[in-house]
Order: sequence, then structure tokens, then C-alpha cells
Amino acid sequence: MMKKRQEIVRDIGEDLVNIDMNDVFDQLDKYHMDSPSMEATNQLIQSIKPVFIQERARINQGQRFRDVIVNTRQDNGIPVILQLIVSQMTLMSRGFVTLTITFFIVSLLLASIFERNLPRVLVIASPLLGLLTLFYEYRAQIYKVEEMEATCRYSPVQVATARMLIVLSYNVMLCTAATVIIQSSYNVVIWNLMLNWLSPLLLMLGVALFTSLKLGITSGCTMAGALWICQVTLIDGDSFLHLLLPNLTSVVINLISMLLGIGLLIFSLRIWKPEERLV
Repeated sequence: MMKKRQEIVRDIGEDLVNIDMNDVFDQLDKYHMDSPSMEATNQLIQSIKPVFIQERARINQGQRFRDVIVNTRQDNGIPVILQLIVSQMTLMSRGFVTLTITFFIVSLLLASIFERNLPRVLVIASPLLGLLTLFYEYRAQIYKVEEMEATCRYSPVQVATARMLIVLSYNVMLCTAATVIIQSSYNVVIWNLMLNWLSPLLLMLGVALFTSLKLGITSGCTMAGALWICQVTLIDGDSFLHLLLPNLTSVVINLISMLLGIGLLIFSLRIWKPEERLV
């Protein structure tokens, strides 16, 4: 008790030998205050809640989204997104990478053996591989460890942004390698082929992320995959946009699909609530 008094008087620049100060401490020791009741505590919380809501409403949504991208840690100055990308890449096991690469190679070999259109096979497989990779990145629910993942210091939006960048980077690299292989055997324009598989990849990932906010990652990826399979089977791989806008060229349709996909991805990240997690 005496040590505590010495710390207090030292902080306020007084001397403990001061008689007035000792009287003050004696009075404080005798004073007793009951703990607030639960009802009083709830009333206090309800009274200050509107203040916090108003403060949060003042935060510009665009600025908050930019902060997700450029926010840095004070200790090393490395952007959070780059840190997350490095850490999240470790979640992609060698088995998954080997499986996807093997799947791609086998698909191309079978298409070649049965004299199928290899560029078309690549276009069909690209979105499906992207959705599979996205679901794999969010497989925490399969192992029932999503609560542990929720305790990390990064926000769900930051984690989602990093994972989406990984999904896009991995699939673009894999499909680009396949494009180079196909281009050596087929007389195709390489940039046009890349546009053909990149546009549905972005669009389906955008649809998957947007629906996942409402229905969960499993339902989101399933619905996006079903939508793509319907497009491939029911209208022979043609785009739904091409049915609505038949006068536009395939290049313009692909560019519109890419913009729609990118727009859905950005919109989903912008409206993502801080406490919301994909389950």
C-alpha cells in the first residue's frame, strides 16, 4: 500500500510526507463504491453505442478499402497484403499443386488423343480450376478450424484479398503455360486465346465471391461452377452476354466479361462487413 502511494505522489509531483496528502489517501481508503449493476452497465452501453455507430459511419468506404491494400506494419513496413500472400501461399500444399498440374496435363493429353479442340478444353477448364483453387484456400471449414482462423489479427477482407490474388496468380500462370504449349500445335493468336480463358475465369470468381458473402464459400463456388457448366453445355460454350448482345464481337464480349468479373470482386470486397467471414 505504501509503495502504491509513493508511485502516485511521484506521478503528480507531490511528497508523501505532506500531511494533506496522507489525509487524502486515508479518506480514499475509507471510501467504498459498489460495483455497477448489470442494468446500469447495459444502460451505459446503450447510451454510448450511437456514438460509436456515428464514428464508424464517418469512415469513407473507399478509404477503408484502400487502407486494406496499402496498410503497413510499423515494424518492417511491408504491406499487409504482401505479408498475407506469402503466408497464404504456404496453405497450397504440394499435393494440391501436383494434382492440379496433373489434371491439366491429362486433360490436354486426352483432348489431343481423341482429337478434341485443345483451346476449347483450356477455356472450359480454366474457370473450374479457379473455383477449385478458391474453395481449397477456404478449406478451413472442412477441418473445423474456422474459429481458430478467425482469431488471426488480419481482417477477413485482407485475407480474402490476399487469397484472391493467389488464386488468380496461380491459375493465370498455369493457364499461360498451357496456352504456350497449345499455341505451338495450333495456329491460334496467343493473346486472343488468353483472353478467351481469362474472361470466364474472372467472371466466375467474381460470381463465386459475391454469392459466398450470402450463402457461404461452398454454395458460392458450387453455384458459380453450375452456372459455368450450364453455359458450356446448354449454349455450346457461347457466352450468355453474346446471346444478349449478338452484334458484338467475341473480343468485346470477353472484355465486358472481364470488367464484370473484376467489378464483382471489387464490389464484394468493398461491401464486406468487418465481422463477416466466409463459412
